[in-house]
Amino acid sequence: KKERGHNVLIGNFALFGACGGQLYVNGEAGDRFAVRNSGALAVVEGVGDFCCEYMTSGTVLNLGSFGKGFCNGMSGGNAYQFDPDNTLRKLYSKDSVELKSIGDNTDEARTHESIIRIMLNEHIRRTDSEVAKKLLRDWENIKHLFKYAIPVALFKTQTIEGILDSMDEKTIMEELSFAIAHDELKPLVDSYKNGGALLGGEFPENGQADTPEMYKLINCYSHMSRAVEMARDQLKHLGTSVTRHDIDSLTRSLIVNHDYKLLDTIAKDAKKTLQNFTPEELASKLMRKRINDYKTSMIERDIQDNKSLGTTAWIIQQELMNSGVFEKQKSFESNYAGNIINNLM
Repeated sequence: KKERGHNVLIGNFALFGACGGQLYVNGEAGDRFAVRNSGALAVVEGVGDFCCEYMTSGTVLNLGSFGKGFCNGMSGGNAYQFDPDNTLRKLYSKDSVELKSIGDNTDEARTHESIIRIMLNEHIRRTDSEVAKKLLRDWENIKHLFKYAIPVALFKTQTIEGILDSMDEKTIMEELSFAIAHDELKPLVDSYKNGGALLGGEFPENGQADTPEMYKLINCYSHMSRAVEMARDQLKHLGTSVTRHDIDSLTRSLIVNHDYKLLDTIAKDAKKTLQNFTPEELASKLMRKRINDYKTSMIERDIQDNKSLGTTAWIIQQELMNSGVFEKQKSFESNYAGNIINNLM
């Protein structure tokens, strides 16, 4: 066994700001390894101080020694540390991450155990690491010595408990209502931009009522009517003759550009419906919205080799925890359509 600092292969700030790719080091790194990492996967066999500092995404596994400030300022991604002497709890940033053990009897721990095993096997394939081979040979006896770190920011912003602790009901409803307004306009936006049929041509059959297709069609009709009305009001003040083409053109612009006044009008209808929800149900809906936003941001990153295995596990876990909101979501859609109809009458 080599002493700390006797097998340093890469210096300070390695993987600084890395946005993707993979790194396997059959040796040690210096201070601030993977600082500001935003998407790279790395396995290393020792680090200095401030490993994973300000990390926003990605996956790092350290099999060797470490210093102070572990995960300092980390807000995304996951860090894994072999900790046979149980010293990590004295050196990690308690304000930034929550530290857990692979030995915990939970689905979450078992998921992160799988991620560590995948990384160890890949490390062996790439570097023929004796350290990794030894760990896998004695896996059942030593796996509980691995810790994994999850950013506190995720718990605060993407769990029901965290949302309820940090936001009041009015603020939750404000964010939700505008998110709903954007979602409500999406079918019209897509139809305008793609030149295709509204809602992909999926309309309720003749005589059908109280179906998701009917609710969506009612809502789209309402939003279009409001956009047309706003377009007429704006053009009326110009003092010139207004043609049907003028109205259609401005209506399209209001919808495609997500005009704030139009969004605000739709959001007010959403708030009326959201008043039927408990604070826990509102937080659950907001959690779902934020998880979907998080997932979309990961998908749309222009990086060919983004390696954020723990983030993927987090998203799947939160979606499973929030699956019970589905029935309430259906009632929201029907109640929302009912409010829309009352406004139209």
